[in-house]
Amino acid sequence: MNRIKQSNPIVTSAMRKMSIAIILAFGMQSQTLLAASQHNTTDEISEQTLATLAKKARQTGDFTQALQHYETLIVRNPQLVDYKIAHALVQIDRQEYTLAEAEIATLKENYAGNVELLNAQLYLGQQTHSPIKILDASQRLLALNPKDTAMAGTLASAASDLGATSKANELQQQYQFEANQAQPIKASHAASYVRWGELEPQNPLRPYADTDQALNALDKACQCDWATVDVNDIAKRKLVFDRMLALRDRHRAAEVIAHFNQLNAQHIELPVYAMSAVADAYLELREPEHALTVLDAILVKDPQNYNTKLDKFYALIELERFDEATAHIQKIAAEEPSYLNRNDNPTVRQNDKKLQADTVAAMGMAYGDNLAGSEQALVALQNIGPSNPELKNNLANIWRWRGWVDLAGKTYQDNLAQDKYDTQARYGLAHTYLDGRDWVLANKEIQTLNTYITPDDPALKELNKRWDLHQKRQFISDFNTGKSSGAAIGTKSSYINAWLYSAPFNDNYRVYANTDYNHGTFPEGSGAVLAPAVGLEYRSHDWLISSQLGLATQDGHGATGAVRAEYRADDYWLFNSEIAFNSQQAPVRGQRVGIQGDLMTAGLTYRWSELTQAAASVGYMHMSDGNTRENLQVAWDRRMYTQPHYKANVRIDASASRNSRDNTVYFNPKSDVAIGATLRQDWLTWRRYDRSFTQRLALGVGNYQQQDFGSGATWAISYSHDWDINRWLNLEYGIGRRSQPYDGIRESRSSLFGHINLLF
Repeated sequence: MNRIKQSNPIVTSAMRKMSIAIILAFGMQSQTLLAASQHNTTDEISEQTLATLAKKARQTGDFTQALQHYETLIVRNPQLVDYKIAHALVQIDRQEYTLAEAEIATLKENYAGNVELLNAQLYLGQQTHSPIKILDASQRLLALNPKDTAMAGTLASAASDLGATSKANELQQQYQFEANQAQPIKASHAASYVRWGELEPQNPLRPYADTDQALNALDKACQCDWATVDVNDIAKRKLVFDRMLALRDRHRAAEVIAHFNQLNAQHIELPVYAMSAVADAYLELREPEHALTVLDAILVKDPQNYNTKLDKFYALIELERFDEATAHIQKIAAEEPSYLNRNDNPTVRQNDKKLQADTVAAMGMAYGDNLAGSEQALVALQNIGPSNPELKNNLANIWRWRGWVDLAGKTYQDNLAQDKYDTQARYGLAHTYLDGRDWVLANKEIQTLNTYITPDDPALKELNKRWDLHQKRQFISDFNTGKSSGAAIGTKSSYINAWLYSAPFNDNYRVYANTDYNHGTFPEGSGAVLAPAVGLEYRSHDWLISSQLGLATQDGHGATGAVRAEYRADDYWLFNSEIAFNSQQAPVRGQRVGIQGDLMTAGLTYRWSELTQAAASVGYMHMSDGNTRENLQVAWDRRMYTQPHYKANVRIDASASRNSRDNTVYFNPKSDVAIGATLRQDWLTWRRYDRSFTQRLALGVGNYQQQDFGSGATWAISYSHDWDINRWLNLEYGIGRRSQPYDGIRESRSSLFGHINLLF
């Protein structure tokens, strides 16, 4: 029941009605009209006047009075829907949204096409910030009046808010909105493509389709020169932030940093998502110091940002800060909930983030050269993610790095059989083919990747670089020169061995020129042998075969020739052999007086992994002075200690030989046996991506026994520097000293040695 103030007894009913009519006729202001109505009962006011009073009450914010009037009007005229719609509108004004929504829903059952009802629904959506309600109402209203540009704008904004940015952009293009309305729609349209570009592509053969559309849409939205864009304009600044994400996804890292510098110049603070793009760009540009600075800044703002914490791990790895990286990734993994074991199922229920962190931690061990530890961790994780292709690919990577190319290749192929668009597996398979000398297959995989992966992608850059290096010419040279306290092998001696290879042709072949130069100074005079040769090399997955012909000159005599073969049976077994006539392994002291030697060798190697291998070989040389030399060699190598910047290897070797003649001009024991152990220590002193500097110290001790002359201790020490100047050039040089008895007389030799490997 409406509360009505008591009437003035002096004024009659007729006079009250007349006064209201006069007030309306003269257009009294709404507040005065409402005040006058307080002296009248609703029963005495006409429907038209009451409707006007209800409208004015709503306009002045007296929603309670307005609601009461509309309720009276609905009772008087229940068939008129306008009062019911107006009643719902007042409910919205009073923020009684649930009641209003229920009223509108009831009315829509019978008046779904009513324009005013649709406008009421639109108003409800706007007041409750519900794009779905706005979208539904504005879409229906626009269908009733397709020329209503304002309604098209409302629909476009709602569609954009709901993520239907393509529909919003279509409306913008169709109705040509004003710039202030069109710009945010264009920006949202572009941003949606940026977000899509970060997800798995719909078409794996067009992985950048959404990102390219994002960049195109951003260009249209900004209509500016990105190099000089006004980043102080808030709307354009937002476009720059979105563009940084798209450029990151398109691997256009330099442009991301250019935008970063633009924003920094204007002292503009970046949101976290844009800062993440900057950090990724710095990592891609191989500037991990700058990346780490940005990542730390993100973590100050958002300490729990999971992806940023992972990126920091990679930045620390690139900076060679392995201890920090290990502690960091272990902390990330520890913060994630543990895996769940189920009594009725041996498989552990995976937690995706923890699985990812544990996988990254396992790969971190591999980056520090602890391949065995990495493999063990990844194998254990297979029980948690038994069908996880990324886990299998990472494990295959470890197997490839350990030298098991057949095992790795099969794993990649199995993954590709499950998903032919598994890019990680395809990259791994291409690298495996290169490692395994499967040139044709490698080229096919690389060309496939180049058809749909951008050349700016770092992984593809690396793969293409490896293929380019394979296509280059190669120069290899070893040299050693030194002085000895005795004359058994020459008081002065030196050798140079140089190989110049052509670029590959017909996939598996290279021609080469080889030169051996050996020089020695003996009591009876000096000897020098120069043996240039040319040859042909064949390389395939299983075979490495080379054959050459040459001519020994100076103190050497006659033609030379050799055939060498190496057969790789599998990931573990390797067999090799050589046949040579007028071999340059014959002693220089003998060659200077015309003695030649023909050689045959055979050997095998069993390689467990990069940590351990054993080898054995036998040799037979027949020399022109009637002497025959037979020898046997065995060796065992084992990595004893591995850290990211330090490694220690032990090699134990033994050899025995016998000769058929005495009293030759060269050192020629009837028989001898040598056994020794060498500790080699490598210190990776400095590394920056493809460049590195390693110091190497080798210490050896042993025993040498010669028939008729007893035995004596042997020792050797060497120190060298090993430089990777870049991917094309490796250089090593060092000094050494060794001591061994010859014919019972101890001789010591100091030497300078070196090695060069150049691709050009």
